[in-house]
Amino acid sequence: MPHKLNTNQSAQRGLALLSSARQGLAVIMAFAPISVFALTTPKNLTDFVNNFIVILNYLIPFIVGFAFFGFMIGLLKYVGSGGDEERLSQGKQLIVYGLVGMVIAFSFWGLAKIIANTYLALGV
Repeated sequence: MPHKLNTNQSAQRGLALLSSARQGLAVIMAFAPISVFALTTPKNLTDFVNNFIVILNYLIPFIVGFAFFGFMIGLLKYVGSGGDEERLSQGKQLIVYGLVGMVIAFSFWGLAKIIANTYLALGV
């Protein structure tokens, strides 16, 4: 049976969410210089795909890291559920989301490499 939060608990949750948002923004700002690298203006499709792959090489590890983090949190929830059906289902859901996220990220990365190697002969 859900319980209502009083005003103090609601304010504490709001402050915790704001703190999490600030921490996330700090991490993004810390890695912002990585994203500002010298990409050339694409003159043809080969240059465009090469720039796209350079961006993917920086982006995919972060996406896989977040998916792996979600997978591990789900695994910990599942193992530490103590037989609670709600926590079991939450853990299963996070495990599935993490695995699907990793599969999608790796397949997208692999597809970009296959297209680059097969059709554009970039050899990256």
